[in-house]
Amino acid sequence: MSVTTVIVTALVFLLGLAFGGSIIWFVLRRQKSTSAKEPPKPNELPQSPLVFHRSYITLPLSLALINLITAAAFYFFLPHELAFRFNSGGSPQNSMNRTVFIIFMLGVQFFIVLLAWLIATVIIKIGQKMSKNSQLPLNPTGFIALMSNMLLLPQVILAYLMLDAFIYGVWHTHALSFTAFALWAIGLGTILLIVVFGRLFKQLAGNAGK
Repeated sequence: MSVTTVIVTALVFLLGLAFGGSIIWFVLRRQKSTSAKEPPKPNELPQSPLVFHRSYITLPLSLALINLITAAAFYFFLPHELAFRFNSGGSPQNSMNRTVFIIFMLGVQFFIVLLAWLIATVIIKIGQKMSKNSQLPLNPTGFIALMSNMLLLPQVILAYLMLDAFIYGVWHTHALSFTAFALWAIGLGTILLIVVFGRLFKQLAGNAGK
């Protein structure tokens, strides 16, 4: 499996995540519209629980910082031309200047952190508008955390791509093939996604039955 195939697979995973999140948000809005037959009085309006929490970006930010520290630790031990793509036998196919490679990889990592913050902020703004006239039928904290961290999977895969290039550059070996790691990451991410969405749907169903 090539790097391109792995990235495409991860993107398909993200599309599924976004689709599932859209369904939950649609159901949440539908429940809210049907439950708010009599809008509460202004002095009875509940305070919105929708505020930004650092936990929404803790994981992607932590991973980006770990990548930064790792790059700093390896930098002076790496060859000037760093291999980052390998064939099925583990031999290098493509290489790049180590400085350019590291700047690009770290730039992508911190861009993902920015996207996580942006996703959480947008969902919070939408939720605040929805909760102006009635209380939301679902505590959205878990939903926001899920959606703001939805890019964590490709972030982890890209982090290992950089680490694998570093390991090969210093020791000319691979701790674990990139393809094997990516498949494990996508598989575990899919299982986690099913569990989290299952809990959210269960919570929605429970609120609908009240």
